[in-house]
Amino acid sequence: MEKNSKRYDEKQNINVGAGDENTVRDLAYNIKDIVVYNGDIEFDSSKPDGTLRKMLDSSRIREMGWSFEVV
Repeated sequence: MEKNSKRYDEKQNINVGAGDENTVRDLAYNIKDIVVYNGDIEFDSSKPDGTLRKMLDSSRIREMGWSFEVV
């Protein structure tokens, strides 16, 4: 794929993301605010935390000239 092309036609998957990292707690509260949910959010601390970091590596798509935009 050539740089700044608007079409991706390679067979390999590509990650698209802002490169920011958020906790599940932050994400839950952001969604709560967006949908105007007035209830409580409960987390079960007796369960395993799972993977501590969940951030996509978006370096390939950024190298192609892509960047995210919030509108």
